[in-house]
Amino acid sequence: ELAGYYLLTTLGSTAGTPSLKAREVEFTAHAQASGIAVRVFKPGPTGYQTGQIAARMVLGGTSRPDGVFCVTDLIACGFIDTARTQFDLQFPWDLCLLGFDDIDQAGWDGYGLTTFRQPLHEIAEAVCSALAGEGRASPSTIYLDAHPVWRATMRLHPKD
Repeated sequence: ELAGYYLLTTLGSTAGTPSLKAREVEFTAHAQASGIAVRVFKPGPTGYQTGQIAARMVLGGTSRPDGVFCVTDLIACGFIDTARTQFDLQFPWDLCLLGFDDIDQAGWDGYGLTTFRQPLHEIAEAVCSALAGEGRASPSTIYLDAHPVWRATMRLHPKD
């Protein structure tokens, strides 16, 4: 549910891997299909410093987003630190933020990052099946569900 959001920002990566690109494209498409404007920025490679650069770009402008989706938690951590120290913002009251990967740091008290956890068990099963020659004979794309991990950087409803 994206009700109550008016402007979102997706922070992608110049790394351009299929997984990172899919995260960016799918989130952006879903938000736009819900009638929400989305800006996409790709200020650098996948990492903490890219999140810092992105925060300066996104938060230093005239129209601040209601929420930000980062294609990795490392980008999100850099974004959080810069948003707090240079813009004095508090999550989730001033801005909501969502990451992806559920790295260890996402659960640290200093971040409390709401994120998506990859289904590692299912990924391993799919890879082992492919290596064992089970299933499809030709290369294919497999989509698995990432599971949300709710923490402190998101509110279910932005006006709560």
